[in-house]
Amino acid sequence: MLASSPGVTISTASSFFWHWRFNISISITLMIFIAYMVTPRVTPHVSGPVAPKTTSGPLSSVDPLPTPELPLPTPRPKLSREFVRDMALLAEHLMMHDLFPGTFEINSKSPPDVRAAKLALSLTCREVPPRWAPDKYGDLEMRPDGNPGIACEVRRRRALGAVGFQERWRPVVVEWIDSGHGLEKQCAVLLLWPSAGGEENRLKSPPLIVVAFRGSKTHQDYFVTDISPRFIPVCGPHSYDADWGSAMLMPRLADNEKPCASKGAWRAYAGEQGRETLGPRARVRRQLARLMKEYPNSEVILTGHSLGGALCTLCAYDLLHSVGENGEPPLCERATLLPFAAPRMFNRAFQRAMQAMQASGKLRGMR
Repeated sequence: MLASSPGVTISTASSFFWHWRFNISISITLMIFIAYMVTPRVTPHVSGPVAPKTTSGPLSSVDPLPTPELPLPTPRPKLSREFVRDMALLAEHLMMHDLFPGTFEINSKSPPDVRAAKLALSLTCREVPPRWAPDKYGDLEMRPDGNPGIACEVRRRRALGAVGFQERWRPVVVEWIDSGHGLEKQCAVLLLWPSAGGEENRLKSPPLIVVAFRGSKTHQDYFVTDISPRFIPVCGPHSYDADWGSAMLMPRLADNEKPCASKGAWRAYAGEQGRETLGPRARVRRQLARLMKEYPNSEVILTGHSLGGALCTLCAYDLLHSVGENGEPPLCERATLLPFAAPRMFNRAFQRAMQAMQASGKLRGMR
């Protein structure tokens, strides 16, 4: 045994072990330091003209090259956590009820709980979910004694969420689209103004134009639209209408060169065959054309949950990629797509077209 200090003994093996670990640590530290010193520094790329380098002396002052003044595009809204959360609230919860132009006209002077209670009682929906459907829990339920208080916690929280959504965005429902025909789905066109900055900022800044689609709610949605087994070639740069006569089972069109969507999704978005000017698609396009003329610098936001997520994806493709009814260029130059829990209802050519639009900057979405 080796004595290291009075009352403390260290074995030879233990001393060798700790010296070995110390030497290894020193060696690794030196290797990292040497690698850092010899690694070349990379100068970040700076776009635009750069002034030439100068040397010391009276002739060293050289004026930098002027930077050309380019028009700055309208800044797009940041996809912050709070913004995405509010779009999910709209798509997954509020859209499960019918949103009319006066839905969000709530007296802001009342306490949030009072406003939420009044709003919860006014929320209605034409579609009736089956007993086993998830949204059945959002239906209005009265107390056994007839008191109009809200017994359903899901509905109460949706109403509270709607009150907060109203405070943050001051939404205006421009049009509630519900044809009530067949399997055509509901959607809402809204204008959102961020509440930050007060009324003065609202008047100066352009609103967000939001199109939100409802997801699966009725048993027809679950058993007909969602499980539609056929693909149909949809609209594109050279055609406004889908090719109804070319619908085939999905495996036969999965690798087709034409972008395809499930027949159920296209029918829910564009309407039944022969209703091309009356279905949700035509009404959304007409409303967007009007709003984009009125607010030319506004960003278009497309969102939806479940089946609604697939429909908003189809809408983004339609607005950015397909010609108009009379051969006009695509309706939108850029858009933001925020689908939540969207099913896969498209073939590979459709996916490639969406990826190309995202790569070009026309389409923006979550990664």
